[in-house]
Amino acid sequence: MNADAMAGGPMPESAGVPVPWPAVLALERPEYAPDGRPERAGQVAALRSLLRSARRVTVTGPPRSGKSALTAAAVAAARSDFPDGTWTVPLGAVSDGALVAHVVARALRLPDRLGLSQLAALRTGLCGRRLLIILDDCDRVAQACASLAAELARSPGVHLAATAMAPLHVVGERVYTVGGQRAAAPWPDRAAIGLAHQLCPPRQRLLWARLSVFTDWFGVAEAVAACVYPPLPVNSVTSGLRDLAARSVLITRPAPGASGTHYRLLPPTREYGAAMLREIGEEGLPLTWRSSIQA
Repeated sequence: MNADAMAGGPMPESAGVPVPWPAVLALERPEYAPDGRPERAGQVAALRSLLRSARRVTVTGPPRSGKSALTAAAVAAARSDFPDGTWTVPLGAVSDGALVAHVVARALRLPDRLGLSQLAALRTGLCGRRLLIILDDCDRVAQACASLAAELARSPGVHLAATAMAPLHVVGERVYTVGGQRAAAPWPDRAAIGLAHQLCPPRQRLLWARLSVFTDWFGVAEAVAACVYPPLPVNSVTSGLRDLAARSVLITRPAPGASGTHYRLLPPTREYGAAMLREIGEEGLPLTWRSSIQA
């Protein structure tokens, strides 16, 4: 593998009419329970308030950083705000985006509707209801979850929360980062880091590898000096820094004594990037794009 290879590159007629709510939904409201970690009362209260006021909320952070547990606690506290229930849909095992709407419909016990797409059937089945759907661990099918969020935006009573490493980038989305970016939890194992790497677009993977030459905090100018080398132009580096921070691969802090942001790779993610740098044959080469670091 080389750097170039790594960086490759109608509403139904019945939609406005409430449809009968399946009886099982009136009886069954599945939701997570907190996992036993110490209560973070302030964070739970803040997230509950966000779930009530915003119709699209994404809770972000590294794998196993407590996203699901915190969301579960906030959802439990917000249960009374949603008379038609809170519904958690685990998506960690789903890798085909085409199945997301079907998995959600089954979790909500909604019947299939002949002649309608699964998304349209979902929207019709939820018409006139006030409820909260939680898409848990949706990184593998993030684009499909974003499409679902856009479709359900037509149902004003439906609130949608998601847990993921990065925002879904949908209209009206509010993002809650677990612990804040600077205090992001260490990545627990290589498998979790490997998943994050797999979910990054090719140019972000290459940027991640090249950033591994930094052992401490660095700014945008340093990153540009170190990483702008074919096939990465300046804009891929500057936008990539923001995207990797949004994915919790990079942690951030305000630049001391100046405007702007400093970035850092935590040791496990830096080690993974360094391994990728070796794999693409750029470890120590070429010196021109690393000279500012070595000086």
